[in-house]
Amino acid sequence: LVLLTLQNSLLALVIHRSRMPSGGGGGLYLTGTAVLLSEVGKAIFSSLFGIRSFRLDSAGAGYDASCHPSYTLPTSFDFRRKSRSLSYAIKRFSAKVFTKRSIELLLPAILYVAQNNLQLVAASLLEPATFQVLSQLKIFTTAVFLVLILGRKLDSRQWFSIFFLIFGVAMVQLNAKRSEIPPHAAAVEDPYLDLTSDARTELRLATPGQMSSSTLGFLAILVASVISGFAGVYIEKVVKTGTDLWVANTQLSLFSIAPALVPLIHDAVFHADPGRTWNPMRNFGFWAWATVAIQVAGGLLVALVMKYADNVLKGFATSLAIVLSFTFSVLFLGSEMEFLFILGSSIIILSTLIYSSSS
Repeated sequence: LVLLTLQNSLLALVIHRSRMPSGGGGGLYLTGTAVLLSEVGKAIFSSLFGIRSFRLDSAGAGYDASCHPSYTLPTSFDFRRKSRSLSYAIKRFSAKVFTKRSIELLLPAILYVAQNNLQLVAASLLEPATFQVLSQLKIFTTAVFLVLILGRKLDSRQWFSIFFLIFGVAMVQLNAKRSEIPPHAAAVEDPYLDLTSDARTELRLATPGQMSSSTLGFLAILVASVISGFAGVYIEKVVKTGTDLWVANTQLSLFSIAPALVPLIHDAVFHADPGRTWNPMRNFGFWAWATVAIQVAGGLLVALVMKYADNVLKGFATSLAIVLSFTFSVLFLGSEMEFLFILGSSIIILSTLIYSSSS
């Protein structure tokens, strides 16, 4: 749970930093590449953990030689027995992953790919602390879909917390609108980005007739939260109770790989530079790889927390992650936390704790 808290805190900061162009005219990396690599990484590690889990289960229950008539158990442990048990675990795990019912996870897999792309867009346009706070909208959307799809009943405390959550989000978004960089920003050196403020303003300001960056970022977070809420409730509806944790994680990741390729194919066909060879890894530097690593770690940690932690602890972890994002933003990004932002964030943290303790 502590690791998940740190992961949530760092994710917004790392994504935000990775989506800033490097000095010397470097451009931005493709968000589709980061999403694809994240899904591949989660599929690989989920498979490894799943096979290990199945192998330990087989060892604990005793290896059944009747499942493999051609194999004679030796009287003592040797390498051949070890390799046979590994092979058996891989076969069992694969049989669980590739079933007829696994196709039901195709829809949420596609939705999660869209959500991850939208999160990268939002993190490019919003300050890390603002991004972290607005991400809590998924509590509201999840609650709505729980009522609509699963017919759950929410008590008065939960509805109360949801109402104040929306109120807090509105305050944070209003603060973000007020904090937009003015169009007449001077070209002052920015040590954090190693760019002039004009370059940073170009990322954050809308030209006449366009929406501002805070509005676009808020819309991206809003759509991502709706997708997250629906996908999470859908999985809860279709996945059987008792389904192995790593089997479900592997299924989701494997089904996400094909949809994750779509944005890259679109970019290759419609946005490739005629004078250059199309390269999906262009501008994919250290911060981009850090983003991928943190997203992979987050996917694995979320699975573990779902198994071992209750809703109250997850609520505390979310709240602590928001506080840590504030601290990191002030210490390392030079952000200024205004009263409206602090008040709205405090309301969101309180709402999250109330909702979690009532679940």
